Amino acid sequence: MNKKEQILEKLQKLEELIIKTEPNKDEVTDKMFLFSKHMVDNQKNMMNIDEERVTTRDLVEIMNHSNLIWNIRNRVLDGETEWTPMFELEHEMMEFIQKRQKINAIKLYRKTLKDMFSIDVTLRASKETVDLMAQGVPLTAAQQTTSPNMMSQGTGKK
Repeated sequence: MNKKEQILEKLQKLEELIIKTEPNKDEVTDKMFLFSKHMVDNQKNMMNIDEERVTTRDLVEIMNHSNLIWNIRNRVLDGETEWTPMFELEHEMMEFIQKRQKINAIKLYRKTLKDMFSIDVTLRASKETVDLMAQGVPLTAAQQTTSPNMMSQGTGKK
């Protein structure tokens, strides 16, 4: 089995995990998206590899990206938590953190919480959250560790 086939086999396992951990249609409240970002990303990756449109550098990025999805989806499968929109956010933040772009992770975190949940997060709390995530702490646990007084619902404080 060559390298391409090995990676495609693992991405197929990832797809099976994604399907297992997707919310069922009765639980889906998002009327904008039929497929999760994880499913779409995985399909694109498999297609690009299968059609040999990737470099070795691209393969490494695909493997890193897939590891993040694998970690999140296994936590859902193991019952550590239920699927929430925060997993998509965690995934995107971890991609920035892996690329050593913590400032972008902080910006994304603050913007997403503000736009999706009307929660203003201080810069300090955001930085603490990203720093904990960089040490391997999942987003939900990192949020519980940061000071609760650094977040407020819709106050407009930064």
